[in-house]
Amino acid sequence: MTPEERKRRAQIANAERQAQYPDQVKITQAARDTAEARYYVQAKQMHPDATEAQIAKVAAALRKAFYLRLAQKSAQARKARARADQLDQEIADGLAGEVA
Repeated sequence: MTPEERKRRAQIANAERQAQYPDQVKITQAARDTAEARYYVQAKQMHPDATEAQIAKVAAALRKAFYLRLAQKSAQARKARARADQLDQEIADGLAGEVA
């Protein structure tokens, strides 16, 4: 299956899901709650004697750190992919020059 075919299949599945469940926020609420709870539990473990306000602040910082790390990994992957594409092009250009 080509990337275009996979993309089209995913788009069809998404459209069917939206038709079946019009309230998309409600569908994903459990996942969002679980993710948020993970930060809260981690904050509570780090600071067991903290107040609820302090725990909430630490949880927010943990969430921010998680997404910053995720963004950093994404940027690194894009940079590596761009470099690989550049090397592929240099190799292709070199091979084309040898054939000519």
